[in-house]
Amino acid sequence: MKIGILGGTFDPPHIVHRAMADSALEQLGLDEVIWVPAFSNPLKGDAFTTPGQRLEMVRLATEDESKFSVSDVEISRTGPSYMVETVEELALIRPSAKWWLILGSDSMKRIQDWRHAERLARMVRFAVIVRPPDRFAGVRAGLPRLFADQMDEVKTKVSLLASTHIRADIRTGTDCSTSLSEPVSEYIREKGLYQPVRAEEERKD
Repeated sequence: MKIGILGGTFDPPHIVHRAMADSALEQLGLDEVIWVPAFSNPLKGDAFTTPGQRLEMVRLATEDESKFSVSDVEISRTGPSYMVETVEELALIRPSAKWWLILGSDSMKRIQDWRHAERLARMVRFAVIVRPPDRFAGVRAGLPRLFADQMDEVKTKVSLLASTHIRADIRTGTDCSTSLSEPVSEYIREKGLYQPVRAEEERKD
């Protein structure tokens, strides 16, 4: 089987995450894409919602696609979430699978900063979504051969979108229907997530 992994904080999961997964699924002929919410992203600050809430939002964001699945491997592990450990755990369950790690070109340019990056590069191929102003050839040329030889370009027409901006829109009551799926929007409204008062409380969970 050909399996993609899409990791992230997903705080919240939005249309760009979905476009990345959809594009990789189609263009690389993957059999499955596993979404993996991080317990704690070592390269970013604390999340604004609990791991359980983010896991549920990812489930809601992916429930309409049978080739998507959601793993709690990083949330169950707790502590900083390192992709190399995640791939090793998933590979134990499916030892015959071929793996692609789906990520943006901004992350790919910093891949050498990841924990045991060389070991990771020997376990997966990188499905790279190029984000302007980057170009695939330029990103590839800037990396050592070990990483460059493992890269596949995935194209998507969805524009840049940051979770930071979505959280700000939610707090101000701005319509986010073009950024979030309806099930995710409904869950956020139901739980009162990303509101000014709750944001600091949720950081402590």
